[in-house]
Amino acid sequence: MLSEVQQKNYDYFCKNLPAYLNDPVLKDKYAIFFNEELKGVYDSFSSAYSAACDAYPIGEFIIQQIVDKNEIVEFLWSAVI
Repeated sequence: MLSEVQQKNYDYFCKNLPAYLNDPVLKDKYAIFFNEELKGVYDSFSSAYSAACDAYPIGEFIIQQIVDKNEIVEFLWSAVI
C-alpha cells in the first residue's frame, strides 16, 4: 500500500508519463520521483534504488520505469518502500 506521499508521486508520474515517453533520453529508463518532481533517471532499477536511498527519506520516493502503460508490469510493490 502506498503512503499519501508516495501516491502523490505516483499520480505525478502518471500525469506526466506521455511527455516522458516523447523524450528519447527518458524512455525505458528508471526514474526517481520525490516531492512530485522527477529527481533522476537511471539505466537500471538497482542503480535508481541505490541513488534514491542515499538522497531521499525511505518511504517518500517512488521509482518507476518510463514505459508505455501497455508495457508496464505491475512491479510498483518492489519500487516502493
